[in-house]
Amino acid sequence: MKAPEFVTATREQLDELLTPARTSFPTKQYELLKGVLATFVYMMLKPQNAKTSIKRFQRLLLGGRTEHTRDVLARAGGGSDPHPQDAACSGAAHAEVEAAAVAALPKVDASCASMIAVLRYGNGLPHFRLEGLQASLVIPLPDATQWDIISKAAPAPRAVFEELIRHAAQAPLLHSDDTPMKVLSLMKE
Repeated sequence: MKAPEFVTATREQLDELLTPARTSFPTKQYELLKGVLATFVYMMLKPQNAKTSIKRFQRLLLGGRTEHTRDVLARAGGGSDPHPQDAACSGAAHAEVEAAAVAALPKVDASCASMIAVLRYGNGLPHFRLEGLQASLVIPLPDATQWDIISKAAPAPRAVFEELIRHAAQAPLLHSDDTPMKVLSLMKE
């Protein structure tokens, strides 16, 4: 998106802009426009206030922080304070705490199993094809790992797998091909 041209306008000019809008816009739309312009003026004047720091303006504009490192590490089992104030704590000890917290996090999100199952059994995408797709995104996900993720998520795929093995063992001949194509020589016959 191209940056817009920077326009300077005084409060009086913006009020003049609102005057014809009052008669031509419905009340609800006029109030919205008036609120947008008032917000614009406030946000443009706020940084000029000597008491407003860049950090305060950033919080005003983007909202406060919603998550702290100590809370994330506490949920991961790495302790409640990632930056202990103890003078004896070295940088190596700090790195060990963070490494332990990262190692405690699950490697695969819970939604991953359902997505792999939907792609495989709902859309017919073979595990090796998903493995290739993941490799192209530089996120290795071997086909055997995909099966492990699905089987740990729900016991039902294991029962389906065992039933397929039983049916395959009873069959006199087994063919497998995931490439749907028409054989032109057979179509002429």
